[in-house]
Amino acid sequence: FPVVGFMVLEFGTTDDPANAGYYTGFLASAFMIGRTATAFLWGLAADRWGKRRVLILGLLGQAFGCFWLGLATNYTLAVVCRVVTGVLAPVIPVAKALIPLLTTKDQEHR
Repeated sequence: FPVVGFMVLEFGTTDDPANAGYYTGFLASAFMIGRTATAFLWGLAADRWGKRRVLILGLLGQAFGCFWLGLATNYTLAVVCRVVTGVLAPVIPVAKALIPLLTTKDQEHR
């Protein structure tokens, strides 16, 4: 994700490279805003429809979000892309829920 600073300058959000860090940080954290808002809901969806289906859907959603971010033409659209990618990111919560199911008793607490 090292190109975000250059994207912010290319979008014309700011002309001052010293001020670009603020906008870069917000763009990078927009993913976590979307992910935090929906992590619990993705956990419920994984319990209801299956963890494998939700993981596959999440990976496809993240691929879509990354592709869409590459096509962003301005800063606002890039932030929206990052938030939507975060909303479509159930991989970490669902993977954490899978750990106890895949771990045997002799592998616990290592």
